[in-house]
Amino acid sequence: MGGGPQPAKKPCAYSYVRMSTERQLLGDSLRRQRDMSRQYAASQGWELLEENQLQDVGISAFSGANASGGALSRFLKAIRERKVPTGSFLIVESFDRLTRQEALKSFGLFSEIIGREHRHSCRPQNVQCRHD
Repeated sequence: MGGGPQPAKKPCAYSYVRMSTERQLLGDSLRRQRDMSRQYAASQGWELLEENQLQDVGISAFSGANASGGALSRFLKAIRERKVPTGSFLIVESFDRLTRQEALKSFGLFSEIIGREHRHSCRPQNVQCRHD
């Protein structure tokens, strides 16, 4: 009894939303980015962890402030501490939500998200990076 195969657990997905200014909250950017994350996660069969939604408003990706002191920095710390489950996805509207820094700094950020020592796949549709 009950010895059959267990259903596969859905991969976890995290949503990262970033806007350069608080003024953009008056527009449609927040809703658009959140809705896109929900729809994309659902279309892939992923479990979007809404309670762990990552949001940086008024924090620059050009200066790297989002990676050094914002919600993205907390996510990077969680990856380093192995609190992000293996096989999870980070959904963003576009790469420039994560970084607008020069190529080498951007590469370092992507390497940290993906995990240098892990297999990975990145598909730049709505940037989702698999952390295996």
